[in-house]
Amino acid sequence: GIGAFAINTDIACSWTATANCSFVTVSSNASGTGSGTITYNLQPNTASGSRTCTITAGGQTFTITQGGTCNYTISPASQIFSINGGTGTIAMSAGTNCTWTATANCSFVTINNPTGAGNGNITYSVQPNTGSNARTCTITVGGQTHTISQDGSTPCLVTISLTNQTYPVSGGQGSFQLSTTPNCF
Repeated sequence: GIGAFAINTDIACSWTATANCSFVTVSSNASGTGSGTITYNLQPNTASGSRTCTITAGGQTFTITQGGTCNYTISPASQIFSINGGTGTIAMSAGTNCTWTATANCSFVTINNPTGAGNGNITYSVQPNTGSNARTCTITVGGQTHTISQDGSTPCLVTISLTNQTYPVSGGQGSFQLSTTPNCF
């Protein structure tokens, strides 16, 4: 691709633009006096990883970062577990030479195969939830997020203080109380 950036300097100051890598060439205005625009050509990146190059002009540095060919997708995006826990699988789709590392942001999930390359399955184990509250965890891999939700040991119970009431034919007002176990709603 083609890119450009401006150089601003006094009218009498001269400069020369040079790239420090082979995949970027300064295509026009490689040198000049005073302010100007430096245009460069960037070759396609066929490697899996990103790469960086700098162009120096007038003692200033312009940095170019180019992404690699790795595109990551996962499936499914989430999974729900009972209080008993269990095992889960994330299907990873990535280019052949694209490496990945999976990390969990909680202590109750263990990733069985946290690193790999290319396509594959990531398996993990969810420990039983002995607490009363539901909990969540995320596994991040290749910039994608898989969310794990796990039920708590206390089910959500709803009770009302009054199940029926009789009114005269003329009607009237009434009320009842609604109670739930903690953290239901």
